[in-house]
Amino acid sequence: MVKRSFKDSLRRMFLLHTLVPISILFVLFLLFMMINSKLLLVNQTSNAGKKIESAMENVYASYIKEMHEAAQQGVFISFAESGRGGPELFERFYTFNSRQ
Repeated sequence: MVKRSFKDSLRRMFLLHTLVPISILFVLFLLFMMINSKLLLVNQTSNAGKKIESAMENVYASYIKEMHEAAQQGVFISFAESGRGGPELFERFYTFNSRQ
């Protein structure tokens, strides 16, 4: 039988009772941080996607509205049939795009 010295026993106890729990806690902390950051990223991405969706819906609706209003004025029809009224038509387009 090999007898251990007090110093070796103390070192072994120190490693067993301090470093092992600290190491386990460190690993658990890293795991928690990874899961938390992933959930946070998913949540932020979802919120950003909703905001982008809302903005795109508004832009799309404004384009549809402008298209219907312009079609009712007949500027497009006269330009398509005879090529006249181009400057007014393009001015309307530029004004609309500036508002966007």
